[in-house]
Amino acid sequence: MKTKQTKQSIMKTKPFNITILFLVIFVGLSSCKKNDNGEAEEVAGIAKSGQLTCKIDGKVYAHNGSGYVLKDNHSAVKAEKDTEQVTVNFYGMHEGDYVVSDGAEIDGNAKLQYFTGGSGQDRIIYTAKSGKLKITKYTGDFKVSGTFSGKFEKYVANKPTGVTIDVTDGSFTDIILFDVR
Repeated sequence: MKTKQTKQSIMKTKPFNITILFLVIFVGLSSCKKNDNGEAEEVAGIAKSGQLTCKIDGKVYAHNGSGYVLKDNHSAVKAEKDTEQVTVNFYGMHEGDYVVSDGAEIDGNAKLQYFTGGSGQDRIIYTAKSGKLKITKYTGDFKVSGTFSGKFEKYVANKPTGVTIDVTDGSFTDIILFDVR
């Protein structure tokens, strides 16, 4: 008798379980952020391992990053996408908050830059005049993670223009720094 009741209860719960399964799959797939082409979009502020991401005046910028140890106290992380490049230079080889400035090469300082098309004197460079950089991870095997943001001023032919942009939600995760000292 128990076997017959068990079979009946299994039969009654089977459609319910299948319905729940399809519901979970539907919600999971529909929650992924998609662009107009139906492709998954990158999210600023949440860099994947080996990636740098941020918002530049509200537009998401995300690309694979690379990095270098240039001197005993100078490291750089960058990401390039088409004709754009975001660069985070920081002076120190430790975790913590760095002071964003236009680049005095002293321990605890940082320089943030965004490059757009052109080359040489025609290249447009935005340099952070104020902002934040926090290195959240700096390992002995030269892997670095951090967050950044700032107000960047536009330079053309190495001259400031007074035009500014906001770079927000910046992050990079597990960027491997190549030691080129």
